[in-house]
Parts: sequence; structure tokens; C-alpha cells
Amino acid sequence: MKKSQKKLDLIIKKIGSASLWINTILGFFFLYIPIVILVIYSFNTSRFNAVWRGFTLNWYRSLLTGVTDGRAQITDLMIWDAVNNSLVVAIALQLLQQFWAQC
Repeated sequence: MKKSQKKLDLIIKKIGSASLWINTILGFFFLYIPIVILVIYSFNTSRFNAVWRGFTLNWYRSLLTGVTDGRAQITDLMIWDAVNNSLVVAIALQLLQQFWAQC
């Protein structure tokens, strides 16, 4: 193999490695930035998250205490039922996966 071909191969390898890292980082940003934005806006005073109106913990307080202002279309019981269903499905699938892995 020629010396120039080896240099070209090394350059291509470096470019490929760099582009792999860049694509990985962009992929993580694509997945996690919406979650970060959702968490930030969950502390918004406004009922709709179009405009930031101030900081509040009222949404979390009403979720944990069950006290709402009567305008809520989704109640705390509905949210806790959804969390319960998610946990049941996750545990059932984990047990099924463990059983399947043993076979």
C-alpha cells in the first residue's frame, strides 16, 4: 500500500470517527431537549405553556394532595391510575423477559 493511500485512510477514519460522535450528540439532543423543555415549563404559573407567566409549584402540590381548582380535565386520580398501569405493564414485561431469557 502506498504512503499516500495510508494517509488518506487515516484521514477518512478520523472524519468518520468525528462524524459518529457528532451524530450521537445530535441524536441525544434531539431526544432530551424536549424533555428538558417540558420539565422547565411544568413549573409555569400559566395553565397553557405558550407564555411563561412565572414560577410555581402548584401543579405538583395539586397532584400530590389531590386538591384541584375544579377546572382540571385530568384529575390526580387519573394520573396515578396511569402511573399504576405503567408500573404493572413494566413489571409484567420484565418478568416475561426474564422467563424468556431462561428458555
